[in-house]
Amino acid sequence: MSISPTDRRAGRGPSAPLVLATLALALGLSACVVRETHHVPVVSSPPPEMAEPDQPPGPMPAPIIETRPTPPDSTSGWNWVPGHWNWTGSRWRWKKGHWVRDPVAAMPPSVNETPGPSPGPAYVWVSGHWTWRDARWVWVPGSWVPR
Repeated sequence: MSISPTDRRAGRGPSAPLVLATLALALGLSACVVRETHHVPVVSSPPPEMAEPDQPPGPMPAPIIETRPTPPDSTSGWNWVPGHWNWTGSRWRWKKGHWVRDPVAAMPPSVNETPGPSPGPAYVWVSGHWTWRDARWVWVPGSWVPR
């Protein structure tokens, strides 16, 4: 679209609707072309050192052997909290070992518990265990839980 020299001198130009339509057309033509693609989900497992396995109700699983990594920095004062199983209310979850600035006592020995009678056949005994909480080892008593 061109404007004649006479229109320019008279201060007349294209009408606002015409300018807007031209602009919309230009923007529409410059838009991205969308092609339909079929996405295939990629399922990947985290590296073994990142895995936090879950175990169903029942006796506490055997400990997982972990390799202790180097402390986060070379300053002193780092203490290692070893990995251990923790009951989440529905299953055992492995809590990976990690470095902390707090003093860490050795994990105390397990407490021998005698479970009372089962509330029913749909329940299983989950043994008590130690867990690291608030910069100390805390005993979590055993209990009967639904399967």
